[in-house]
Amino acid sequence: MKYKLVLFDIDGTLIFSGYAGSNALKRTFEKFYGIKEPLKGIRPDGMTDPDIIREIFRKNLKREPDEKEMEKILKEYIENLKETVWNKDYKVFEGVRELLTCLKKNKKFLIGLATGNIYEGAKIKLLPSNLWNFFEIGGFASDSSNREEILIIAKKRADEYVKNKGEIEKVIVIGDTPLDIIAAKKAGFISIAVATGNFTKEQLEIYKPFYIFEDFKDYKKIFSFLIEI
Repeated sequence: MKYKLVLFDIDGTLIFSGYAGSNALKRTFEKFYGIKEPLKGIRPDGMTDPDIIREIFRKNLKREPDEKEMEKILKEYIENLKETVWNKDYKVFEGVRELLTCLKKNKKFLIGLATGNIYEGAKIKLLPSNLWNFFEIGGFASDSSNREEILIIAKKRADEYVKNKGEIEKVIVIGDTPLDIIAAKKAGFISIAVATGNFTKEQLEIYKPFYIFEDFKDYKKIFSFLIEI
């Protein structure tokens, strides 16, 4: 049997976390380094967790973090995220749950995550929405800080998942930032952009994805589109 693998980004694509990640990082850097606004001057959209932390170090501390510091920061960040993710602004974008349900029910699709969050962070961010169980596999920033590699790792895990049952003929990457588009194209996958995050449809068009959707509201149309690709 032939499968289509659909890989979803999380923040700005499936959900708006209510700045849960940013607030968790703020708590972390204030505790360890006394920095109250660590993300000032940094646009984290599409960046991986380790790369965001490195950029905070460069901007605020004028140096790179060592391995032990990175480990300590990520550990504290996860503990803070467990609290900050439960906020009144958290939401799942309209049509997301319905689209995932359609894909899950169709045996020709395998759905996974390809995210700049580390594994633990991804799981925590999807807890309030109960979306985690939709996904069979994934690639995370704990696998690599490079988005292209994250996609390739997710594809390898999908290959193992369908072993002896069939093969994956197409990989479709759905994300809301230019970095999602760039990584998908570098990996040789189909890029679908969605303007649910901080980039407009016009801004995303510059990077020439295969297709752009404004949002997931017309999930039936998107599902039909994914079947036809």
